[in-house]
Amino acid sequence: MDSDFRLGLISHSSLGTLSSCARKFQLSRLQVQGTSNSVEDKLTFGMGHIAGLAIQICFEQPTISLEDLVWKLFLSTECTPIDLLESDSKRKKSFYFALHAARIFHAQLFPRISAEYELVYLEGGKPATELSFAIHIKNNIYYRGFIDVVIRHKETRRIAVLENKTSSIGANPALYKNSTQGVGYTIVVDHLFPEDSALECIYLVYDTKQFEYTDLPFPKSSQDRLDFLRTLWLEATYIEMCAESNYFPKRGTGCFSFFKKCPFYGVCDIDPAYLAVPADFTLADDLGKYDYHFTFEDCFNRYTQGKEI
Repeated sequence: MDSDFRLGLISHSSLGTLSSCARKFQLSRLQVQGTSNSVEDKLTFGMGHIAGLAIQICFEQPTISLEDLVWKLFLSTECTPIDLLESDSKRKKSFYFALHAARIFHAQLFPRISAEYELVYLEGGKPATELSFAIHIKNNIYYRGFIDVVIRHKETRRIAVLENKTSSIGANPALYKNSTQGVGYTIVVDHLFPEDSALECIYLVYDTKQFEYTDLPFPKSSQDRLDFLRTLWLEATYIEMCAESNYFPKRGTGCFSFFKKCPFYGVCDIDPAYLAVPADFTLADDLGKYDYHFTFEDCFNRYTQGKEI
């Protein structure tokens, strides 16, 4: 694929964009200037990051007091997306609502989970939190991501991946059971801890309106992981086809989602060549941000005993 390398830098969220509208995917990857993110978007992004950081801190420092936890969150760089005065009262999202979520996790959910699970540590004593990875699929296409927390059951010694989510519509299992995000993470954990089995992904879903956490565990089999890799290969192939033909299809169903217009609505008819912003980073710059690197072949062969793709 000789087109702009940014089109090959994909993640769980960008593949969701690709599924909803390939043109939106193209314009977002090429850093085209759309309409500015709303306050609600910034609050959703920032609140999720702060809640996720609180979970990581609790596992890294199991005896931390609530006061110290709040102080660490306040001083963290994760607070930057949230202005202290901005608030979404309808969806109960703000910096202070994020701190309330942290307090609930610290007081209610963490004591229960930590009674059964413990944090996993990598060689050298590094805690298995915020693990960054990149899987080279083909040519210049890479699937990248960050794993929130990896934990191990104290009795069975089985490993699980924790994924934090915040939601204003509740913790409906149908939103998460077949998500490719969790199963993709278990593939990475399988490689980092080959002597163990990452049997499940546990989604910790915080309902911002009800002020409560729900944990949703979903077992992930080897077949689940193989299906994910096959899907990933087809997604990469589709991106190559669009790039080689210099045509990313528009889908009208993606023009209005989550009660707001697409940020590229009204400009997506213009030739992307006139809209694209020159890359301010290189492929090496982006890949250098990730700690663990794998190839698609290594991942695929692990579940097919060396069969051809």
